[in-house]
Amino acid sequence: PGSADPAASCTSSRRGTSRSRKSPLRARKGRPNSQDAVQRSFFYLVKTNPPTRDEFRSYFERGRVRPRASARQIEILKGVSMWETEQQAVALAGRTRERYDYVAQVAIPDGVRLVRQGRSEGHHNVYASADELVRWGVRVSRAR
Repeated sequence: PGSADPAASCTSSRRGTSRSRKSPLRARKGRPNSQDAVQRSFFYLVKTNPPTRDEFRSYFERGRVRPRASARQIEILKGVSMWETEQQAVALAGRTRERYDYVAQVAIPDGVRLVRQGRSEGHHNVYASADELVRWGVRVSRAR
């Protein structure tokens, strides 16, 4: 699969508080700094090689939303959970009940909403469509 400009901006969010992270990818006031932009790849656990569009759908797109979910919870479920490093994704594959045999590397273009999410180091939610994520795929490797 091909990829568009694979640089990405990043917003950090921890427990509902959004803040800019000091990073060469982020200029002050939350705007991407194009002169410092570098390629940002993230890693996603998948069951097939090549991965299907369906594997890249968010929990929200899959209808996996609890009836009494708050607006914040629904917003989180609209993102696709990805990892900064391949090693982080592989470690998760060993801990999950689901059987994920592969890790897909995805190059996230500049301007795509990317939120640091949760307590686990390296975990982010990427807010893009399943079609876009499949198109931005770089490679797939074995997780187990």
